[in-house]
Formats: sequence, structure tokens, C-alpha cells
Amino acid sequence: PVRQGVTNFVFNLREPVTFANEVLQGKPEAAAGTLGRFVINTTLGLAGVFNPAEAVGIERSEEDFGQTLGVWGVGSGPYLMLPFLGA
Repeated sequence: PVRQGVTNFVFNLREPVTFANEVLQGKPEAAAGTLGRFVINTTLGLAGVFNPAEAVGIERSEEDFGQTLGVWGVGSGPYLMLPFLGA
């Protein structure tokens, strides 16, 4: 239960970033769901430790900035590999 609570808390911290990416991708329904999920889990879920939004039926979605750039037509480019930082 403690491990699940910590996982829920960390996922709740990611929700504002997911919300911003959904807005930038032009997905208003998904953004509204993510915002609702964040508000419910932050207030009723004690800062996200519990996940009451899932019980209500609001599923978590994952959108990242790479996907947002892809929606806007930005292609892949060069990357920097730093092997001493790990995999």
C-alpha cells in the first residue's frame, strides 16, 4: 500500500505536464479529463496519495513533449548521448 501511494503521488505530480501537452496537441476532451483527475486526486486523494479519480472512471493518459512536437510537425533531430549518466 505504501509503494502504491508513492506511485500515485508521483503520477499526480505529472498531471499538469500532461495537461499542458494535451492542450498544445489540441485535445480539449483529454485535457479536461486530466485536469479533473488532477483536481480530484489532489483534493480527495490527499495530494495524490490515493486515486479516487480512477474509481470515478477517469483514466490516466500519458502525453509528453516529444508527442507534442510531433503533432506540430517537428521531425526528429540530432541527440546527445551521455553514456556516463546510465541507460
